[in-house]
Parts: sequence; structure tokens; C-alpha cells
Amino acid sequence: MVAIFGPEFQRWRLYRILSLITLISLSSVSQKFQLNASYLSRIFKEETSQSFTDYLLKLRMDEALNLLSGTTLKAYQIAEKVGIMDPYYFSHRFKKVFGVSLQEYKRSSQK
Repeated sequence: MVAIFGPEFQRWRLYRILSLITLISLSSVSQKFQLNASYLSRIFKEETSQSFTDYLLKLRMDEALNLLSGTTLKAYQIAEKVGIMDPYYFSHRFKKVFGVSLQEYKRSSQK
């Protein structure tokens, strides 16, 4: 596959790293880079083979794992730090992504 998104995609990768803990969305990224949201979504999927939303969720969940392992923060605090304002949604998505609840993960990582 030919990389047709090149420099813009690389700029977005840097932007996502710097913006992970803030409220980021497809809309905010498309506005930042003055691209149509539908176009960005389509090109993003072509470049990464996954949707923007799935990719962003994976980044947030990976950061949540780092915070769970390296801090004593509560689940709602970790959710906020990774840009998810609803702790219930965060817990639900965590379990769906990793197959264990937050509590189960904390217990197993402390052993």
C-alpha cells in the first residue's frame, strides 16, 4: 500500500502523544490539521487498518496500564488522566480490552 497520508499522519502521531491526557477526538484532530473529519477517518483507517476511535482507545488503555502499575491512583483518577471522563465507561472498556476488571488486574499485578 502506498502511504498517501505521509507527513500529516506523522504530525498527527506527534500530536496524539502530546495530547493523550487531554480530551482528544476525531473532530479536534481534524480541526487541528484543517482536514475534513470524514477524510481523516478514512485515511487513518487505510494507514493503520483500524478506526481512529479504536486506536485512541488502545493508546488510552495502554497508558492506563502504566498508571495502574506505577501509581496508587484510583480508577476514576486514571480515567481522567487518560482522557475518559466517565469512570463507568472506563472500567467497562478496560475489561473489554484486557479481559479482566480493573480490580482483578490490580490484584494480579500486586502478587
